[in-house]
Amino acid sequence: MAQVAVIGINSFGYHVARALARNGNEVLAMDQQEPIIDRIKGYVSKAVMADATDKRVLRELNMSQMDAVVLSLGSKLDASILVAMHLLDLKVKNIVAKAVSDDHVKILERIGVHRVVFLERDMGERIAASLQGVHIMDYLPIGSDMSIIEMSPLKEMIGKNLIELDFRNRYNCQVLSIRDTQSGLTLSPPEADTQIEPFHVLTVMGTKDLIASLSKRK
Repeated sequence: MAQVAVIGINSFGYHVARALARNGNEVLAMDQQEPIIDRIKGYVSKAVMADATDKRVLRELNMSQMDAVVLSLGSKLDASILVAMHLLDLKVKNIVAKAVSDDHVKILERIGVHRVVFLERDMGERIAASLQGVHIMDYLPIGSDMSIIEMSPLKEMIGKNLIELDFRNRYNCQVLSIRDTQSGLTLSPPEADTQIEPFHVLTVMGTKDLIASLSKRK
């Protein structure tokens, strides 16, 4: 069970907080508006009405001890950036921040936020990938030139192991894990002789053009 703080209980923050709590995590929800706190408090471990731009408040709430902090302050760019800087100063180990524009993304990444979520961009890339025929289940850009995707296997992969496929050279990416959806078991990292089946889910890491290169294959 992880300890996660969600700062900003707008639509995105609300659904993230509820999903985390539903999955058994200890969730601290934080917002400045009392009606919003009243709405979320029945679903999380703790709900606090406070101003996250006050560094003392973040310190008193032990943000540095959290396994992750999700920052979702809507269109308040100045507040989002200030709170992100406070969290970095407090040595929070994993900060996930929602951005609302390309410039917002660049600023958050430049100051050192660990993961920046830009819903319009990320969802657009997922839809584009699905239209190209790649069975993308999840997509995570890492920095400016790398990405991690979760995908169902291509037809040409099924029944072959990683050695036979020469996976790294053929697809120009690395298999991080293989999850068996029937047994629920995950091999991370998988053995080289692991045979890929239709019910497997592969997590792979490669360059930013990974989706485009996979879309050229069947």
